[in-house]
Amino acid sequence: APRETLRRPRILRSTRQVLKAMSVADALREVEVNAEGILVFRDAETEAISVLFRQANGELTLVETEA
Repeated sequence: APRETLRRPRILRSTRQVLKAMSVADALREVEVNAEGILVFRDAETEAISVLFRQANGELTLVETEA
């Protein structure tokens, strides 16, 4: 039987963002007007890096990191 080769996911596009300190409410407002639909920011309350992104169905997901 032929041996299957594993396909690695490709990075189709790369972007850079300035890491800004802001509240989650401010991040929400910014991602609403951002055509990319994703925002990486430093949470002003916790000082942790967080990611806010829009899913295909329009819902928003917040990913909070821990040190």
